[in-house]
Amino acid sequence: MQSSKKRNMVSAKKLALWSIENGMTLDACLKDTGLTINSFTRPELLIDSSQELSLFRNMARHFGEDSDVGLAIGMQYGLDTYGVLGFALLGSENFHEAAKLGLRFLPLTFSFCEMSLEIIEGEAHFVVVDNNVPEELKSFVVDRDCGGVLRMQRDVLQAEISFKNVKLRRSKPKNFDRYIDAFGCTPLFEQCENRAVFDSKYLQMPLPGYSPGISKDLENDCIIKSEIRQHELTMIEKIQNYFYSTPGHIPTIEQISLELSLSPRNVRRALELEGTTYMEVVTKYRKNLAAEYLKRKNIRLEEISDLLGYSHASNFSHAFKRWFGITVIEYQRCFAHDDK
Repeated sequence: MQSSKKRNMVSAKKLALWSIENGMTLDACLKDTGLTINSFTRPELLIDSSQELSLFRNMARHFGEDSDVGLAIGMQYGLDTYGVLGFALLGSENFHEAAKLGLRFLPLTFSFCEMSLEIIEGEAHFVVVDNNVPEELKSFVVDRDCGGVLRMQRDVLQAEISFKNVKLRRSKPKNFDRYIDAFGCTPLFEQCENRAVFDSKYLQMPLPGYSPGISKDLENDCIIKSEIRQHELTMIEKIQNYFYSTPGHIPTIEQISLELSLSPRNVRRALELEGTTYMEVVTKYRKNLAAEYLKRKNIRLEEISDLLGYSHASNFSHAFKRWFGITVIEYQRCFAHDDK
C-alpha cells in the first residue's frame, strides 16, 4: 500500500478541475477526500497522498477503471506544475541530465509510482513500477504518471520522442487512440511490466536553457525544497502531535494556538483549508485512542477517561455511545468475542 506522504494541492486541483469540466459534480469529485472547495485556494497547502488517491478512486468510479482518463490528465501536467524542479529540468545540460534530475527528485513531483531509466545496448528503457499503488487504481494512476512524464519530456526537449515499443500492465482500454498519439506507437497491454523503449541518442540532445551556474543553483534549490518537504507538517498533524505529547490534557483552541505561536483565527483558517475543524480533530483523536485503549484488558475505564481529557468516566461513556452507536461494555464484549 502507498505510504502516507505529503504533497501540495496543485495536482489534486488539476484532477478535480479536469473531472468537473468533464461531467463530474463537485460533491462526487470530493467525496471522502477530506477536501473542500476552499482547499483549492491554497496551492501551497500540503495534503496527504491518501487524499489524492481518494480523488482517483472517485474518478475511476465515475469514468470507469478501463478508461484513458488518467493519461489525458497526466498530459496536462506542464513544467510549471513542478515549481523549482520544472525550472531545474529546463536548465539541465541535456535530456539525460534532466531525466536523472527528475528521477532524483521524484518526491517533488506527484508520482505515486517508482521510476527508473536503464541504458541497454544503445536503447533507453524507462520503467514504471506500480507496487505502491492500490490494486484497483493501478490503471488510472500509472496512466496519469506516464502522461506526466511524457508531457515533461516534451516540454524539456521541445520535441516528441519516437518510442520503439511500449509495454503496459493495464488491461486494453476500449479506445486506445490516445495511447498511440502519446507514445507514437501501439502499446502492448496486459504485459508483466510498464516499460517504454526509445533510442538512447535522444538522451544526448542538448537543452537550450542550460547555464552551468544557474543549473547548479536550481539543483540546490531542489535539495532545499526536498528537505523542507520532509519536515513540513499539516495543522492537523501539529495539533495531534501536541495531544500525544500531553496525554490527559485537551486544550482549548486558544490554548493550542498559544502553543503553536499562532492566533486562533489562523489555526481555524488552516484547519478549514484542510477540510476540518478543531473539534473534529479533537473528536477523531479521542475516538481513535478510545477504541485502542478499550482493546487492552489491563486498563480501567476511569484511566481511559482521564487519558482522553474527560473529567468523569460517565462523560466519556456518553461520548463513546454517540461515536460508535454502542456502549463501552458492548464494544468490549465484541472485542473479547473476536479474540476467541
